Amino acid sequence: MRCAEIHQTYRNQFVLVEAVSACSQHGKRMIEDIAVAGCYEHGSEAWSNYKQQHRTFLEKELYIFYTSNE
Repeated sequence: MRCAEIHQTYRNQFVLVEAVSACSQHGKRMIEDIAVAGCYEHGSEAWSNYKQQHRTFLEKELYIFYTSNE
């Protein structure tokens, strides 16, 4: 899934995503494909789930986005 699809599907929500395909270029992380791991109305809920998943699955590359931001 692409960021534009997530912005359209999960409007004005906090979205926890996993980078399925990513690479580093010139010191920046380039995320090519992402999977939604959860969506939340409040950032604190997203952050709580992020911490829980990060402790359980150390190998996952997780991010939180607020979909009204570009």
